[in-house]
Amino acid sequence: KLKPGTATILFLLYALLIGLTLSTIFVTYKLDSLLLIFLVAAIIFGVFGFLGSIIKIDLTKIATFLFMALIGVIVLGIVNMFIGNSLLNTIISCVSLAVFIGYTAYDINKLKKMIENGASGRSLAIYGAFSLFLDYINIVIDLVNLFGDGRR
Repeated sequence: KLKPGTATILFLLYALLIGLTLSTIFVTYKLDSLLLIFLVAAIIFGVFGFLGSIIKIDLTKIATFLFMALIGVIVLGIVNMFIGNSLLNTIISCVSLAVFIGYTAYDINKLKKMIENGASGRSLAIYGAFSLFLDYINIVIDLVNLFGDGRR
């Protein structure tokens, strides 16, 4: 519903804030560990993006389940901020990873359907960039939580 220019500015601001926020992982984790995680995240993102683009069924049905799982991840994440349970953190990261892998396939599938129905232009590009950027960044964060090799 936003004008393309406004959406572009908001997306760029969002990307800048995420970049600044995530820059701390380069201090906290070893570089070789992070490079491997970014590579694995890119492969996961590519595979499930490809699957989302070739699958013939409409993935809208799974969106409700993904959203419910995302709400559960957020609630459990807030609870775990207070109790600090490492096992619960691992479970949250695994569920969140599954959610954003699902959202990657869903978002690609949704964009494909939008294009098939005649949508085009800058608004579609910004919407796609925002949703897919969000999916990829969350996959990276979850992989860092699960497999990141911290500095000692």
